[in-house]
Parts: sequence; C-alpha cells; structure tokens
Amino acid sequence: MVNIIKRVGLEKLSQAEILLKLTKLQVDSRTVWTGVQTNGDAVDCLSGDFRFKNFEDTWSFLTLVAMRSHLKGHHPTITNTYNRVKIDLTTHDVKGLTTIDFEMAEKFQENFRKFQTKSDK
Repeated sequence: MVNIIKRVGLEKLSQAEILLKLTKLQVDSRTVWTGVQTNGDAVDCLSGDFRFKNFEDTWSFLTLVAMRSHLKGHHPTITNTYNRVKIDLTTHDVKGLTTIDFEMAEKFQENFRKFQTKSDK
C-alpha cells in the first residue's frame, strides 16, 4: 500500500470552538466523547470510549481506525481490552485540538455505528 500524505497547516481550535464541536459529537448516545485536559486548564485531547458485542467486532473496528489514521497521517493513541476501545485524539504539532481531530472522531463514530446496527439485528 502506498500512502502519500499531503501536509497542511492546521490551526489550534479555541476552547469555545472545541466545546461547540464536542456538543455536536455527543448527539449519538452510544459513543462517549469527552474533552480532556492533559496539560493545564485547556481541553487539549479528545477521548472516545467504544464498547462492542465481541472481540471480533472490536478488532474489525480497530482495523478501520488504523487504516483511516494511516491514510490521514494522523495517529491516535489507542487502548484496547477485549470488547472495549479507548481512542485519544490530539494534534501534537499545535499542542491541542484541530479540525482534523474532530473529523477523525466523526469518522470513528460512523464506523462504530455500523457495528451497533449489525448487533441490533
């Protein structure tokens, strides 16, 4: 697989922008996204918690996350325990959150919904 990443300048989001975008992410009650303060008083990390029906679905989701991250050139911190996945997103270049973090969170949430729909059947 060949990956050509086009680097674009990203601007750090203000706290007001982060709170607005975080509110929009919270529309789906099956995914929990929180803003995390890792360095001082400002929210500079987006953390998502996902729970799956089984280990197979968990790893299928992780594969989608890995491929999306690789193609975007934006790599989250991922923690996995059996049917639970925790994803932390931040943009290290700006030491905070950018639009790419929220775009990735939305895509991960969209992928997660596919597994929830499958398990509802």
